[in-house]
Amino acid sequence: MGSVETDSSGSPVFSPGGTRFAIFNWFDELTIWDTESLTLVQTIPLAFEFDDTMWLDESTIAMTYKKGAVVALTTRTQDLIAAARSRVTRTLTPVECRDFDIDPCPTLEELKNG
Repeated sequence: MGSVETDSSGSPVFSPGGTRFAIFNWFDELTIWDTESLTLVQTIPLAFEFDDTMWLDESTIAMTYKKGAVVALTTRTQDLIAAARSRVTRTLTPVECRDFDIDPCPTLEELKNG
């Protein structure tokens, strides 16, 4: 997968506001960089090859998959946590709480609200 490019020209892909840019590296990772400080913000390991990449906003990247699918990735951890919490449909069982050393076992409302 080392032949994956960030876009058809192999250039970095800049976010709409110009605050970040994304580059694929030879380790099958998408790296997100801050444009002002040129510091690495995030590394996203990838297990598949992409044809093209574009930012949808300052925190979401869309990539076209080799077989025609489109994948969107958020770079904001809090968005991922909020999405996961909004989809919780049950509480943990007493066995799950014991196995994961969670005491006290949270209610469904506590799981949804964090």
